[in-house]
Amino acid sequence: MRILITNIVLDARTGTEIVTRDLALGFAARGHQVEVFTSLPGGISEEIVAAGIPLLTDPASLQRPDVIHANHFEHALPVFDRFPDVPALAVCHDPVNLNARSVRHPSIRRWSAVSENCRKRVAREAGLPLDEVTLLPNYIDLALGEAPAQPFGPGKRWLYAAEKRDARPLRKRLQFLGLCLSRPLDQVALFSKPRRIVDNFPALARNYDLVFASDRCAAEAAATGAPVIVCDPRGLAGFLTPRTWREWSDHNLGEICMTRANSLWNLAAEIRKADKRQAEAVARLIAAERSLEAGLDRLEAIYRDISPARAAA
Repeated sequence: MRILITNIVLDARTGTEIVTRDLALGFAARGHQVEVFTSLPGGISEEIVAAGIPLLTDPASLQRPDVIHANHFEHALPVFDRFPDVPALAVCHDPVNLNARSVRHPSIRRWSAVSENCRKRVAREAGLPLDEVTLLPNYIDLALGEAPAQPFGPGKRWLYAAEKRDARPLRKRLQFLGLCLSRPLDQVALFSKPRRIVDNFPALARNYDLVFASDRCAAEAAATGAPVIVCDPRGLAGFLTPRTWREWSDHNLGEICMTRANSLWNLAAEIRKADKRQAEAVARLIAAERSLEAGLDRLEAIYRDISPARAAA
């Protein structure tokens, strides 16, 4: 199958950039012919090109695909115009970002979203019944967590994935609690102005006693068996257990789960709950439900459904 994946930017490590990289490499490994279209190539796009996958910035240079996987509607419009009869899957990755808005278009044959909150946005903006928007959660490349990586410092440490604005107040609270418990805090980021940038967050996270993160970062860390407290500057959800994974995973471990303030009291209460055995049980659930291979299987089925003649060719 010829698969075209579109993403507005491939210069850092935001959620859609990681998704695009993982899907492109995963589909290519399965023998599909993959191309990637972006307006802003950079850092992570080099990994795609290094795998021998064409990455293009001019729609006129694209080969005709069998299906289009569109992560941002407006960015995909030139592709829709170039191939008006090629079916597309549109995926919403953010409940508020303007780049993630949903607009009806004849090329889009299936709508999907990474969380329930995003599903509601798609239904509202595109004027669709909610049951016509497929939940397509983030899938995790489990192999990434197996790569060699060590904490930044020796001994037992905590890790804070500072991926949101206004990260400083939460970091200062975590640093204070860490000092009280003799757990130095390391801070990393994948795309914002960071103290440290890492290329492989899961491999790093698995070596820490406790990880504070949200959204995809929280799931990636949890997939390695690292204990995770789901939080960010927007609020606190809590320690990730098999039960809370069931409650929060369809919300992408995001803002809708964060029902409490990041007070020292609330954070300390969740830190006391941290348990390695529970974390390992969460990792087993993620391996069973959210592996990249399971995601590729599901996407292949969707592609065949919206373009059965081309998929069979």
